[in-house]
Amino acid sequence: MTDVETGMAATDRNILRATPPGTPWTPVFGEGAFGISCTDDNTCTAVGQSVQADLGVVGGKILRTTDRGASWTHQPSPSEFTLFAVSCTNADTCTAVGVSGTILRTNTGGR
Repeated sequence: MTDVETGMAATDRNILRATPPGTPWTPVFGEGAFGISCTDDNTCTAVGQSVQADLGVVGGKILRTTDRGASWTHQPSPSEFTLFAVSCTNADTCTAVGVSGTILRTNTGGR
């Protein structure tokens, strides 16, 4: 939940939002993710796997929004492995985990 009125969720095909609670989930971004963490009404980070048609899975994917999910930005991922979960304690501090014991941490919001 980003706040008491807005929920965000990740599926293998979309990032979804429901506003207000009880309304249908609607896609807000057409790429899938495996984990998502929101720290305030505006800021969420999502993680998953990067896939290229000719190469298959090529590493971890990190996405970030600062406008309630209206737009999402790809952030550089130093991981060659799929990321499954992320937990953010504030807009700058996040920890992501993935395949083969991968643990990534930022104190700068990925910048």
